[in-house]
Amino acid sequence: MERYDRQIRVHQIGPSGQKRIEQSHVVIIGLGATGSYAAEQLTRAGIGALTLIDSDTVSLTNLQRQTLFDEVDVAHEAFKVEAAAEKLGKINHNVTLNIFPKRFTPELLAQVPAFDLVLDCTDNFTTRDLLNRLACNQGFAFIMASCAGTAGSVMLFDPKNGPCLNCAYPQLKALQARDCDTLGVNTALVPLVSALQISLALKYLIAPADCATDMMAIFDNWQLSLQHFKVQKNRHCPTCENLPAALPLPRTMQLRSLCGTNTYQVELDNAPTLDQVAAALTEAQIPFDQNQALLRFKWRERPFSYFKTGQCHLYDWPDTEQAELCFLDFYHFIKPIQIEEAITE
Repeated sequence: MERYDRQIRVHQIGPSGQKRIEQSHVVIIGLGATGSYAAEQLTRAGIGALTLIDSDTVSLTNLQRQTLFDEVDVAHEAFKVEAAAEKLGKINHNVTLNIFPKRFTPELLAQVPAFDLVLDCTDNFTTRDLLNRLACNQGFAFIMASCAGTAGSVMLFDPKNGPCLNCAYPQLKALQARDCDTLGVNTALVPLVSALQISLALKYLIAPADCATDMMAIFDNWQLSLQHFKVQKNRHCPTCENLPAALPLPRTMQLRSLCGTNTYQVELDNAPTLDQVAAALTEAQIPFDQNQALLRFKWRERPFSYFKTGQCHLYDWPDTEQAELCFLDFYHFIKPIQIEEAITE
């Protein structure tokens, strides 16, 4: 029997719609609650290709709402994109999976093969603003899905044919300033909001002209209410009415606080390999644990993880200033490795 028989029987999809799904490439930014659910549902639907972008690793608090991950992933501190790809490949081996265990940047997006749609599954408006600016400049569509408390919102943004994110959220800068406000998420809300996002995504891939680009859906799973709001294009929008939209300067080796924790993250350019850092730690008589993905050790008497991608996690630091001092100390420790490698090349 045809694998997608039940889906093809839906008259809005049919054989031709299924063929379009199988020929489509979707980019998912953020493999958290909504992103992991979206990746699974698109994989089961028979999407042709998925590109997964997320720099985070799996933590214990993720398991309450992120269905692709388990306690083994937590124990291994696996990158979300790698853990997801392993499981998605077992669900549907026909799907082409591209993974980037890195922070979303314009340079990273330039490495992604031609795509049909982007799913915004991020948890912050700083990344959403960057995605929106790139969509305005490059002319691609994206679907936002966000969850907070018991409420979630979904909207298709196609800046060529409707309002952009900044039109929908005029106070975008104020929202970015609150990116680290840690809000709870009702477990049952996630699949509901993600289902709305995936329903809209499949409709867009099959019949883009039938999709509204000026309508936001807001769902409250505590009140069991679904509302729709019309979003007007702002003729004075500082983003979509002043193209090309300005992009933020590249952030090189800048610490980022992981919201709601005392953990800081930073990515190294020209990062040494795990084996090179392990050799330096051995020479300095610093104990460490190593697996295929990372090194764990203590730096300035606090836990420190160094990943194969050049990403560093600094744990249990009370403020950014002290975390920066710790990182600078580590950076000067590994700098001779980078210099030696550059000379060798």
